Amino acid sequence: MAKTIAEDLLLGAQAIAEFTGLSRTQVYNMLRKKNPAIKNEPGLGVTARKSVLRQHFGIPEQAAE
Repeated sequence: MAKTIAEDLLLGAQAIAEFTGLSRTQVYNMLRKKNPAIKNEPGLGVTARKSVLRQHFGIPEQAAE
């Protein structure tokens, strides 16, 4: 489990895709469809929290690190 928000945060579609096993295109499609697990933060770009993605996709914590 991430101890800080910085450890829990993924920045960029590529990082999110690698963490979830999705393609970058799928990540952008989820963002476009307003999926609550992926956000577009002003000044940061596409972001997601690992803890939220684990919960949303049912990713075990050990497998995701």
